[in-house]
Amino acid sequence: MENTGKVSYQREDMDKILATFKKWDANGNGSISKSELSNILDHIGVAGKDRQSIFNSIDTSGNGKIEYEEFVQWLYGTMCPLPVRTSALADRYQVCVDSIRLDLEDDPSFSGWFHDASTIRPFLLFSDSLTRKRYFQSSEGLGLKSHLSFDNKTKHEVWQFELCEGQGVDIEICLPKAMQSLRGHHVIGKAMLTLDSIGAQIARGLGSATVFLEVFAASKGLTDAAEEKGEENPNPTVSTSGAAGSVSPRSRRLIARLNLNLTALGPLWAKRNVSLWRQSGLPDLDLDGISKVLQALAAEPDRTLLNEALQMAEAFLANRLQPFRSWTGSTADKELKEVLSWLKKNRDTLDSSSELRKHSSKEFEQLGERLAAGVLSASLEGEVADHELMRSALTFACAVDPHLPEVRHVEETFKSMMRFPRNIKLHDLLHASEADLTQADPKQLGLDLATDGTLPSIQDDVRFGVRDDTAERVLSLLGNKTQLNYRKGVTYARVAMETIGRSDFMLPTLLQTLMAEVRFFRGEKAFCSRSIPELLAAQSRDREALLGRFDVIAAPVRADYSDKFVPLTKATPAVQFFGNDLKEPIGGPGWFWIFHAAAINIGESEAADDFPEYSVPPDPSYRGRRGHNRWLDEDRYVSDMGLLWHRVLHAASHMGIEDMILFPFGMGAFLRNLHKLDNRYSDAAAMRGLRYRIASALFDAAVLLCLEDQAETGPKVQMRLHLCLVDCSLESRSNHNVFIEAAAAKVAQSPALAAALHFHRNCDALELARQLAEKMPLSGRAELDVAVRKVGLLNGANNKQLGNHWFGHGARSAIDENLHRRSGAMCASSLLVNLSTEPRFRSAEELATHVHATGGKCIDLLPFPVKTGKARSGSRIVAKVRVVPYGILGSQLFHGQLRVAAAEPGAGEVVVDPAGLPYIRSGPSGAGGASGQLYKWIGISSHFPQSVQDAITESLQAKFCSYDNGQKNVIHVVGPDFRSRRSNIWADAVDELAKGSENDCTWISVLPLDGSRSPRFRFDVDASDDNAFLVLLS
Repeated sequence: MENTGKVSYQREDMDKILATFKKWDANGNGSISKSELSNILDHIGVAGKDRQSIFNSIDTSGNGKIEYEEFVQWLYGTMCPLPVRTSALADRYQVCVDSIRLDLEDDPSFSGWFHDASTIRPFLLFSDSLTRKRYFQSSEGLGLKSHLSFDNKTKHEVWQFELCEGQGVDIEICLPKAMQSLRGHHVIGKAMLTLDSIGAQIARGLGSATVFLEVFAASKGLTDAAEEKGEENPNPTVSTSGAAGSVSPRSRRLIARLNLNLTALGPLWAKRNVSLWRQSGLPDLDLDGISKVLQALAAEPDRTLLNEALQMAEAFLANRLQPFRSWTGSTADKELKEVLSWLKKNRDTLDSSSELRKHSSKEFEQLGERLAAGVLSASLEGEVADHELMRSALTFACAVDPHLPEVRHVEETFKSMMRFPRNIKLHDLLHASEADLTQADPKQLGLDLATDGTLPSIQDDVRFGVRDDTAERVLSLLGNKTQLNYRKGVTYARVAMETIGRSDFMLPTLLQTLMAEVRFFRGEKAFCSRSIPELLAAQSRDREALLGRFDVIAAPVRADYSDKFVPLTKATPAVQFFGNDLKEPIGGPGWFWIFHAAAINIGESEAADDFPEYSVPPDPSYRGRRGHNRWLDEDRYVSDMGLLWHRVLHAASHMGIEDMILFPFGMGAFLRNLHKLDNRYSDAAAMRGLRYRIASALFDAAVLLCLEDQAETGPKVQMRLHLCLVDCSLESRSNHNVFIEAAAAKVAQSPALAAALHFHRNCDALELARQLAEKMPLSGRAELDVAVRKVGLLNGANNKQLGNHWFGHGARSAIDENLHRRSGAMCASSLLVNLSTEPRFRSAEELATHVHATGGKCIDLLPFPVKTGKARSGSRIVAKVRVVPYGILGSQLFHGQLRVAAAEPGAGEVVVDPAGLPYIRSGPSGAGGASGQLYKWIGISSHFPQSVQDAITESLQAKFCSYDNGQKNVIHVVGPDFRSRRSNIWADAVDELAKGSENDCTWISVLPLDGSRSPRFRFDVDASDDNAFLVLLS
C-alpha cells in the first residue's frame, strides 16, 4: 500500500480480485457478510476465534459488511493471511458439463418415500466447495437404472463451473420430497471434483474428459431419526472414488455411479495441459487432436512439443494420402479438400502466435510442400495417367504452393493430355466444368469431322500491317491515294469520311457493281407499314443501332489474305488484290457471300447493351446464394437467338446457298462477363447449359431450312452447314463441345441432318469459305461462270457499324474485325453500308436508305421473326419449358404441306393426352384432333387399358401408361370443364389444373386439358405462380 492510502496491485490481478469478491458474495447483494466470510475462512482452515477479529479488521466502515474497496485493501494489506490471499488470487479454470449419466443403486428405504424404484426422480446440484454457492441444478430424471441423461444442449442455461487449486466443486445427488406438504429435497450422496482429479484426464483428452465417480453412503439406510421427523441430513458421509480424502469403499455402501462428460474452457487450460505434456509426452493423436495441441501451443509455446506434433501430423497425412492413386476423381477431391482445410486452419492457428510463427513457419510450409509433391508424383504413376486425379492433385498443389517445380511438370502433362494449348491459364482449367475438360469427338457421335487442324499464330505487327495495307487499298478504290500516318493523325477513319463526304464524290464503277449485289433482309416490317402500337414499341430501340435485332445483310466478298495473313498474290495460282483490276467481275472462283448479323450482347461488359432488355427482377422466392441482382430472362434470350439463327439460314436459303459456314455466334465476348451481371452464371454448369441451348437452337433451325422433304426418298440435304469450332481456350472448348453434343442430340431425332453437318476444328472460317468457293463444282464452263459461288459465311457483326473498328488498334482476334482486315471487298461494302466510321445516332430506316442509295436491294423475307415477349418474373418454372414448332408426333404444316420436322417421341419421352372422360369410359374410337392422332400412334382403337379405366373415373385424375413394350409413353389426364363456370374462373383454373398435375408429372402440355378443341376461356398463366404451370391455348 502506498503512503497515499491507495492500494497498488498488478493490472492482471484486477479480474481475479473482482471475480473472487463476486464469488465470496454468495447471495449476490454486492457485499460480503460475516457468515459468508466465516464459511470461507473455515474452509481455508482459520480458527473460529480469529474469524471475528479478521472481519472487524476488514470492515473499516463498521457497517457490518465488507464492501469491495475494503476487500481489496485487506487483501493486499499485512493483516490478510497468506493462504487467503493465495486462494483469492488463484487461477480459475472454467469447466463446462456437456452431459451426465446417473445410475442409482436400489435401496429398500426408497419404498418409504416413493411407490417403487421406477418413480423416483433424482437430480444433481453443483455448488462451490468454498462458498457453497450453487452453480446449477440439473433437471429431474426418472427411475434407477435408466442411465439418466441430462444434456445441457436442451437447456437454455449453460452447465458451467470453475475450479481452483485447493478448491473444488461439490456434486450432490438429490431426491425431491415425496409429499407436497414437504418442501425441499433429500441429499442421498455427495461427491467432489477437484482440479487435480480431472487435470490429467483433460490433458490426455485434449480439452475434454469423461470422469467416472462412485458415491458411497455412510450408513446402510438412507433415513435416520432426523429424516423420520421430516428433516434433512445436513452432513451425509460419502466416498468418491478417486477423490482426495475419500472413505474406503470396503466399509461403505455404493449409492450411485456418475459419468460426466466435461469440456475445459479458456486459455488457462492450455498452459496447464502443455505443462503436463512436457512431463508425460503427447498422447496418441488424430488430425483433430493435433489441431487441439497446436491451439494449446499457440497459447503456451513449446518448440519440442511443436516439432513432435508436426511430425505426427505429417505421418498421419502421408498415410491418409497413400492410396491416392486408387481413388476416383470425386474421392480425391473430397479427401484433398479436407487435408487442405486442415492445413489452412492450423496455419492460421500457428500464425496467431508470433513465437510459433517465427519458429514453425518454414517447417509447416515444407510439410505442405512435401504432401503436394507426393500427390503430384502419384498422379503420374501407372501406364495411363488419370486426368481426374491429375486435376485434383494440381488443385491441391496450387492451393499449397503454385510455384512448386512438380506443378509445372504435371501441368504440361495435363494440358497435353486434354489437348489444351500451353498458354491457357491453369487456374481456368482447374475451375472448369468436368464436361469441358475432355474434347468432344464428332466421329464418336456419328458426325463428320472434316478438318482437325491447328490455328496459326499471328504476330501483332503482321496482323496490323495487313490492316493498314487493306485500309490504304480501300481508300485508293475511293479515289484517295493518301498514305496513312497514325502518329500525325492521318487515319483511315478520318480520311475515309472526308473522301466519301466530298460534294463531288462518285462511286467508282467497280464499287457500284459490288454494291449492286448487296441484299438487305429486313428483320421486321418497314416503319411505314407498322401500326401505332408497333411504332410506340419501337421508340425504345437502341438509337445507335444500324442493324436491327433480326436484320441480315448479304454482300459478295473474296479474301485477299490467307489464314496466315499472307497475301494471296503469292499463292498458287496467284490472286491479285481486290481493286487492282478495276474491271474485275464481281463473281467467279473465290467469290462467296458474307452474311452480316448482330448477335445479342448480354455480357460483353458490365454495361452490355442488351442485358437490360433481356433481364427481369429476381424471383423473390429464391433463397440461393447467387442471383440477387437482375436475372437473365434465359428463355427469351435463347428464343430470340434461335430466331436469329433461323433468320440467317432463311436468308442463305433465299440466296441459294449450298455451303453455309457458321461458328459459335454470339457465344464469345457477348457471354464472357455475363456472370458479373447475373452471378447465377458464375456456376460453370449454368453457363454451359446456356451455351448448349443456343447451340440447340441452331440445329432446330437447321432441320427446318437445310433439309427438303422428298415424297419418295425422304428428307434431302439442300444446304450443307460447316461448323468452324475453335479449341484453344476453356471458353472455346465449352462452345466446341456443346455444339457437337447438341448436334448429336438433334441427329438422334432427325437422322437425315447428319449428312448436312460438317465440323471443322481449329479451321479459319474465311480460309474455308475461300477454299470452298474456289473448288465448288460449276454448272457450266468455268471461264464463262462469273457468278458469286453458292458459299455463305456468317459474320458476327457489330450492330452499330459493320466491321466495328477493324481499322483501329484493338480487337486482335475478334471475328468481325479480322474478317474485314483480310478482305478489301468486305471493307469497302461495309463502309458504304455504314456511311460512318464511328457509332452515331441512326434513324429508323437508315440501313435501308443506305442500301438503296448505294445500289443494293431490300428484301422483305416473310414471315418476319416475332420477338419473344418479356417475362414478368424470373420464375424457374419457365426455364423448364421449351416451345417447339411442331406437333407432339413431330409433324409440321409447312407452306400448306405436312412435313416431318422432328422424330416421334422415344422411350425417354412422355406425351400428355388431354383425354375426354366419355372416351375413357366408352373407348377412343370417336376421338378426334390431337387425341385421335395420338390414339392411332399408340395403337388403341376399341378401348383403353383397364388400368387407365380404373384410375380415371372423374375429372382431375391422371394415369401413366406405356405402350409398344415401353417405347411409347403417355399420361392420360382428364382436365376440368370450365364451360359451365361463371365466377372465380381464374382461381378455379389454378387450383384444379394444379390438382390434375400432382401425379409426379413434370411435363408440360400445350393442349387444353378440358378436352375441347376450342376452349371457351383463355387464361394467360402468370409465370410467377408456381402452382399454375399448364398453359391453355385457344
